[in-house]
Parts: sequence; C-alpha cells; structure tokens
Amino acid sequence: MAVRNSLLAAIALCATVVTSGACISGNELQVTEHHIVVQEYTGDTTQSSALVRGTARNTGRWNIRDCRVSVSFYDYKGNVLGVLTDSKPLLSPSESWSFRIELKGKDAWNVARYSLTTSNK
Repeated sequence: MAVRNSLLAAIALCATVVTSGACISGNELQVTEHHIVVQEYTGDTTQSSALVRGTARNTGRWNIRDCRVSVSFYDYKGNVLGVLTDSKPLLSPSESWSFRIELKGKDAWNVARYSLTTSNK
C-alpha cells in the first residue's frame, strides 16, 4: 500500500510540473486551469483511470465553433498511452467551458505526465 501511495504522489508531482506555466491556447480558445487525478480500482480485474478536468475560455471578441481540448497521456518512458478529446459546439465571447477527459483501462495508472492542445474553427 505504501508503494502504491508513493507512486500516486509521484504521479501528482509530475502532473503538477506539467501543468505549471502559461495557459494553453489555440487562437482565442484558452485553457485557464487544469489538473489530473489518477486512480486504480481492484476487483475481479484491475482497472484504472486518469482524469483531466479543466476550464477553457473564449478570450476573443467573436463566437468560436467546434471548440476542442485534447489530452495526450504519457507513461514514464514517454510512450503515448492515449489521446482523447472533449468538445463543445459553440463558445461565446468571454464564455467558459468545463471539460473532462478520462483515460480508462488496466494501464491508465501508468500515466506519468500529460499535455494539452486546443483547436477551434
């Protein structure tokens, strides 16, 4: 159990390092905050999840369509474990949107870091 808690603490530390710094933006779509929670579940089969939650905002003066936030999940060796996207059809000027992107599976607990990208039309 102590090893598992140490691993989760290391993951939290890596996520903190990845998430520090400037906002992620694509044109006028800006991610203003984000964080990750990694969990492992045991039972008949071991399952785990890595959940990224955050807020994106339209910082421009016009509506933007097809707003997307994508998360790339990486293990300790830098291998991609998955790339997932959340989207919103329309975001008005100054409007914020809460996104939620979750990687699920037996290896999701191996997430050591993640990166975000945004796009819109």
